This record gives sequence, structure tokens and C-alpha cells, in this order.
Amino acid sequence: MSQISDNNKRIAKNTIILYARTLFVLAVKLYTSRLILKYLGVTDYGIYNIVASFIAMFTLLNGALTTSIQRFLTYSLGEKNVEKVRDVFSASLLILLFLSLIIIIVAETVGLWYVNNKLNIPLERMEAANWVYQFSVITFVMQVITVPYNSILTAYENFKAFAYFDILNALLSLFLVISIGFVADSLDALIYYGAGLLFIAAAIRFLYSAYCHKQYVASHFSIVKDKKLYKKLFSFSFYSFFGNMGNVIGEGGINIVINIFFGVALNATRGISTQVSNAVGGFIRSFTTTLNPQITKNYAEGNVEQYTKLVYYSARFSFLLLTVFLIPIMVNIHYILRLWLTEIPPYSEVFVQLMLLQSLIHVLFNPITTIVNATGNIKLYQIGTFIILISNIIFIYIVYVFGCAAYVGITVQCIVTFFQLLFSVFVMQKTTKIRAIPFLKNVVVPVSLIYILCLICACGCNYALESINWHPLLSIIMSVFTTSFICFYIGINKDLRNKILFSLKNKIHI
Repeated sequence: MSQISDNNKRIAKNTIILYARTLFVLAVKLYTSRLILKYLGVTDYGIYNIVASFIAMFTLLNGALTTSIQRFLTYSLGEKNVEKVRDVFSASLLILLFLSLIIIIVAETVGLWYVNNKLNIPLERMEAANWVYQFSVITFVMQVITVPYNSILTAYENFKAFAYFDILNALLSLFLVISIGFVADSLDALIYYGAGLLFIAAAIRFLYSAYCHKQYVASHFSIVKDKKLYKKLFSFSFYSFFGNMGNVIGEGGINIVINIFFGVALNATRGISTQVSNAVGGFIRSFTTTLNPQITKNYAEGNVEQYTKLVYYSARFSFLLLTVFLIPIMVNIHYILRLWLTEIPPYSEVFVQLMLLQSLIHVLFNPITTIVNATGNIKLYQIGTFIILISNIIFIYIVYVFGCAAYVGITVQCIVTFFQLLFSVFVMQKTTKIRAIPFLKNVVVPVSLIYILCLICACGCNYALESINWHPLLSIIMSVFTTSFICFYIGINKDLRNKILFSLKNKIHI
């Protein structure tokens, strides 16, 4: 009981740290996005998004190994096997160095041909697009070889250092964008921006490795000759590859399809909606990131009751927390975009609303992915995810061929995400002792009804305030208050609600 209490306190502390980090980074990124669109313009911003998203498609290889590394590092810590942690780190770094070489070869052959021959980019900006492409390749490689160090911090639950690095990254990105205003007359702003992002990635990579090398003996590289370990990492990564391939196609692939049918202006719209979705989702990742290591460690220890509670807790609270942030944005999206951006790309409002809805569905199966990965039995889950997300792209392409509006494709993506959730729940039942029907009954259905109630109330408040010409900011405040009240008093059971209130009273000495 004492250990569970200590774990809960550590989760709470880490969550507060990451929330503070996310709040700061969110503010910086939103302001940075506004400046990027201002200095680059819709066309160059769209070019950057389509070129960068094409490079991001290579993350399907990187993402597969990232999931594998984090799972094996955390599982080894759950087994209290520090020697194995060091071996996993060293083996994964060696694998990622080899992967980086493969990425460079593919990017400089097939990738370079595709950018110059297939992407819909204005001829006068092709040279700048090629420079950005080269910078993006090297930046991505820098990020690839940072993964083992990032995973070490996550496995040891050192989220304080994690937060500092993210804050530094956000600040450096902001300074880079501000500096564009001073060099725009003498340099190509798009090329300058790509080069600056490369410099930032290199700096963060060096700081990560220096810090981890000083703090953790397990991050000291050594040649690992254990063939079984490499085989396990590659086997797990092989099946993770399919799920990551589906995710990349679901994001970068949609950008390419939109580019084919609608051009770079709609890529800018997609970029804005993704920025908002990622920014809001960052708050939820602050919560789930602190829970994921505990889910894996409890599975490694064979603690069925505790990992089941953590999966339920993570899914339910992630959804409710995201609802509190999401509803006010969705209901007041026109005012928020007008306040945030100097130039609003076409269809931005509906794109943002649909992307946020997709994020809301997605948070429900984030903890499911974690517990399935903890089992190591991921073949069915990853291959099934790949098939579902590939069908997503096919359906989107079909609706565009039939002349549907751009936002219809994002609507299709939301529907497919819901079916992905159902698939994930039933795979969880097959691979763990968590049952599907109770999860749907006690988590998915209740939070969905709460979301609908929150949306109705927020829309009602917004309509009432608009009818009497009140400032839109009051509508946002009322939406936040109404949604928070409903989620707290209906979404949380009485015992937990009383514990939270008791804790808050103690903190402020009421």
C-alpha cells in the first residue's frame, strides 16, 4: 500500500511538472505559429508543411524503434534489472545510428526525386523547397539519435529534466522565428527557418546526451554482443513498424493527398489545425506520459489490479481533461483564430474543430496502446492498426475524387479513428486481463455522454451571450467554467472528488 501511495504521489508531482511545462510551451508555440505564418506567408508556410511532412514519413521506422526502446527500458526497470537497462540503451543507440544511415540514403534518392517531381510546389520556390528538404533530413537524423536519451528520462520518470529541454526547445524556436523579421530583407526566410531548426535540433541533441551521460550510468554506450536482445528489439520494432506506418500515412499522407487536390494553401490550413490539435493534446500527454511508465512497470510486476486501474484512470481522465480544453475552442473557434492569426487560411475553422474531435477519440486508446505494448504481444494490434489507417487514406482519396470538400476528408479520418478505438479495446481484452465490455461501459460510453452534455451547454451559453452582444471572451470563460463543472461533478466519482477537494483545501489552508 505504501509503494502504491508513493507511486501516486510521484505521478501527481510529475503531472504538475509537465502541466506547467505544457502551459508555457503551448503559449510560446501558439505565438510562434502566428509569427511563422506572418513572416513566411501562406505559400511558404504550406511549402514547409508539405516538405517537412514528407520527411516525417520516415518516422515510421524511428517511431517503431522508439516504442520498442521505451517498452524494454521501462520493463527492465520494472524487473529491477539495471544491467539490462544499460544493454537495451546501448543496443538501441547502435541500431538507431544504422537506421540514420538508411534514412539518409532513401531520402537522398527516392525522397529527393519525389519532392522535385511529384509535389505540387510553385516553380519559383523549388530551390527553397530543396534547401528546406535537405535541412529537414539532417534535423530528423538528429532527432532520431536523441531517442534513447529521451527514453532513459521517461523510464526513470525524470520528467523535470524532460520539461526543461522542451521549454528550451520552444524558446529557441521562438527566437528563431522572431529573428526572421530582421533577416527577411537579405535572406530567403524559408531557407533561413529550415537552417535554424537544424541548429536547434543539434543543440538539443548535445544537451540531452551530456545530461544523461552525467546522471545515468545506463546511458554510457558500450558494444552489446547479446544477439537475443537485438532479436527482441527488432522483433518488437518490426510489428511496431506497421502501426507507425499507418500513423505516418494518416498524417503526412493526408497532407500529400490534400496537396494533390487542393494545393499548398490547404496544406497551410492543415498545418494550422495540426498545431492547435497538438498544442491542446500536449496537456493530455503531460498526464499520460507520467502514467505510462507505471502501467508498464506494474505489468512487469504482475500487478493486474493496479495496471487495470491505471488504464481506466488514464483513459477516463485524459478524455475529461481534453474536453475542458477542447469545448471552449470548438465553440469559439472563429474568435480564437481571428485573435491568434494575422491571416486565416481557408477552411481553418472546420479543420481545427474536426482535428480536435479526432484527438478526443484518440486519447481513449492511448493507455490501451501502452498496456498492449507492455505485454510484448503486439503483432495483431499493430498489423490491425496499419490496415485500419491505410483504409483511412483510401477513403479520403475516394471522397476527394468524387469532388467532396476538403473538410470531408478530415471527417472520414474521425470516423476511422473511432473504429480504431473499438479495435484497440478488443485487442486489449485478447492480450491482457482487462475486459472489453466493462471498459466500453464504464469509460467510453459515460465520457461520450458527458462530452455531448458539455457541448450542448457551451453552445447554449455562446448563443445566449451572442444575442445580447457580449464580448466573445466571456463566452470562452463561461464555456471553461461550465465544462469544468460538468466534468468534475458528473465525470468523477464522489470518493475521488472528495479526495481532490480535501487535497486542495489542505494546499490553500482553508
